[in-house]
This record gives sequence, structure tokens and C-alpha cells, in this order.
Amino acid sequence: SLAWKSPAGLVYASYSRGFNSNFGPTFENDPLQFARPNLVPTTLDSYEIGLKGQTADGVLRYELAAFYSEQANRRVSVPN
Repeated sequence: SLAWKSPAGLVYASYSRGFNSNFGPTFENDPLQFARPNLVPTTLDSYEIGLKGQTADGVLRYELAAFYSEQANRRVSVPN
């Protein structure tokens, strides 16, 4: 993440990536997927930008943020 203190407040941006191995209980997986060499982890990319600040007398604090996340290679599950 990056942050910059501006006259309006603290401006920040952050990025993160999470992983899931895609291996769970056997009843949740398609048995044919165990033989597939291309079974890759699920990834979750998260992006956030925002502004944090307070009024001149410090009585009121504010925050404005935009958040976006995206998943790829999500595991297929069998319905009950």
C-alpha cells in the first residue's frame, strides 16, 4: 500500500492478492479434477483507494473509499 498526506487528508491506495489451494473435502470436488494437471489455485486480487481526514477543529472525522475485488480459477462445487 501507498499513502500520501495531503492538505485534504491521508490519500491511500492498496493492493493485495490471496490464494486458495482449491483442494477441499472430496465431496465438494469433481473426481475428474484430481487427474487434471491444470488445477490451479484460486486467486483473489483486491484494490482499494481512499481518503481519510478530519475537520479543522478535529471534531468530525471522515473517510471515503472505493474497493474492488476479482476472483480467478474458482473451484467448481457439486450441488447438494
